Amino acid sequence: MAMTVMNNPSAMMTLGELNKNISNQGKSAKKLASGMKINSAGDDASAYSISERMRAQLRSLDQDIDNVKNGRALLKVAAGGIDNIVDELRNLKELALNAANDTNTDEDRATIQKEFDQKMANINDIASETNYNGKILLDGRYGHTFTPIQTSTNTQTITNTVENYTLINRGNYTISADGVYMLASNYSGTVTIANGAQNVKIKQQTPGTAVQNTFIVGPSGGNANLWLDGLNILNTADQSAIKFQGSNNVLTMKGNNKIQGTVLPADYVASEYWEQALINVGDGLAIQSNNGGKLDISIEKHWPMDGRVAIGSNVNDNNMNANLLLYTANITANLYTPSANNYNDGDAGAMIGAAAGSILGDVTIYGGILNISTNGAAIGTGYDGKLNDIIINGGAVINASSKGGSAIGSGMYGGKVNDILIDNATIDVKSEDGAAAIGSGIGIVGSTSSVNDIYIGNSTHITALGSTGTVGGAADIGAGSFESTVRDIVIGSSAIIAANKIGVDPNADHPGIQKGTTTYTNLNLNPNIIAPNVTEPDSGTTTTTETVTTTTTTGGWKGKPLVIHHGTKANQALNCYINDMHTDAMGLSNTKVLTRDDAIWALSDDTTNPPRIGAIDAAINYALDEATTIGAYISRLEFTEDNLVTANENTQFSESTIRDADMAKEMTEYTRSNVLAQASQSMLAQANQSASSVLSLLQ
Repeated sequence: MAMTVMNNPSAMMTLGELNKNISNQGKSAKKLASGMKINSAGDDASAYSISERMRAQLRSLDQDIDNVKNGRALLKVAAGGIDNIVDELRNLKELALNAANDTNTDEDRATIQKEFDQKMANINDIASETNYNGKILLDGRYGHTFTPIQTSTNTQTITNTVENYTLINRGNYTISADGVYMLASNYSGTVTIANGAQNVKIKQQTPGTAVQNTFIVGPSGGNANLWLDGLNILNTADQSAIKFQGSNNVLTMKGNNKIQGTVLPADYVASEYWEQALINVGDGLAIQSNNGGKLDISIEKHWPMDGRVAIGSNVNDNNMNANLLLYTANITANLYTPSANNYNDGDAGAMIGAAAGSILGDVTIYGGILNISTNGAAIGTGYDGKLNDIIINGGAVINASSKGGSAIGSGMYGGKVNDILIDNATIDVKSEDGAAAIGSGIGIVGSTSSVNDIYIGNSTHITALGSTGTVGGAADIGAGSFESTVRDIVIGSSAIIAANKIGVDPNADHPGIQKGTTTYTNLNLNPNIIAPNVTEPDSGTTTTTETVTTTTTTGGWKGKPLVIHHGTKANQALNCYINDMHTDAMGLSNTKVLTRDDAIWALSDDTTNPPRIGAIDAAINYALDEATTIGAYISRLEFTEDNLVTANENTQFSESTIRDADMAKEMTEYTRSNVLAQASQSMLAQANQSASSVLSLLQ
């Protein structure tokens, strides 16, 4: 071997062997110290897992043995109580036999009856008080009773009436006849109602799941009588979900209906402009609810909300003769903000009324309940839109909040409303960003937002809060901020008004302008509103009759057992039933020995007249049956305990085979590793000295 001084391979090899021997010595020492050959999963993963499961089994078996012992102790308490009852029953029979003997007078029998009653009371006391750990055992709560099994058969005829309909499968479809139509669960496409089919009701197979990109177009000649019954629409295109054409159209809501749009497509660009109203009124529309029918309508919030409306005209439509009537309609309308498109602006449109740049006739709300939340005008106009009159009456209830545009009135930047007339209504409204709650929205130079006159009748209850702050402050009822105007405001002397700023906000840096006056007078507004006269479309019904026979079985064994759990899994238990040991339960009711006849009756075995066995003998048999049953339970638990002990011993032996160390073997291994470690240390010392032999060459 070459002689080197830079590296010492012999020493390194010897050091490696030394470390191995020391490691083996440590493992052997740990096994000897703990008495186990497996101390962690690293020693033997599979054996460790098996051993730990066995340990869990051993702990369970130990507890099961305790459970069985405690159960036997409990049952012995119950058996002891029954033994005492049997003793008392024997005493009762002795007393009855004594009373049956005519050597006793009636006075003697009265004395015997007193002792008899005390024995009976003692039996009842034992039944009521015998307990283990507070659990009463002999009062019948763990009884097992049998009632005769009876089977009854019931036959009934079930009549089922189903509305007839025509199913519309996926794709474009034209309705050419009046009737009821059902959209398939996966429907998408355009449903067009022809002129000859004005009376139409549309339902869907799965109301809870929205049909997507579904569009309904009314007849071109108007006069549509369209009913929605549980419709749920979710659209992703700039297109009206329901588009009416012509005039004299009526939309009736039955059940819960939902229209949501427009869900932005994946390739949406913020500068895109969406213009179509979700429900386009055409040249005139009335919306009503039938039997509490509802409409939940919503628009996705994004800049600039595109000037569109939920219910009203399209952007830049121009039809002053197109009127919108909401007659006892229940509508919820709002913006929603998906997490992926959280735009804080979006106030160029309105929710109900005229879209941006469009002209619409009257918006009349007669009765019903409206809940609206939006960033533009709630009921009114969008940016630079125009609306004739807003009329609210008939007990309508309105809750609305808005930004930029008024909650009830004109929208921002050029929105214009002729008059607002409110009576017989309950209204709670709030506006922000420079808009009045009722009146005109925020204006800008060159684009004045305005309302001509505001009339509030005697039978009105209004809570209004306009935009606050010095810069964007606006009236609660009246003009918004900056270029915003209102003319006359007339308020009924009996109206209940919760509003502090009427006309303009005097504390704003840039308040709007009230060009007229505010007056209070006896004002009653009674508009001539005619309810829509339509009939629900009908395709007839189909009636089916089915005969259903049901069989009912009653009786059998019933009771709540006392459970002695004796297994390592669920439901491995002995159910113990202990019947009621009170005198009444044993048939001793009214048993007496006051006379010889009474005593004979208590002892009689006559089964014919009356049909009975002797009361006392029957009670003794009853008690002995219970004692026998409990004895059987105790005997069974003794065998169960023996079995559990055997299982415990065998499991312990199996676990020991896997886990326990062979001390003699481990001592041998430890001694071997110790000797090898000492030898390795000696050889390491020798190897470390080998390099110094090179110095002998220099001498």
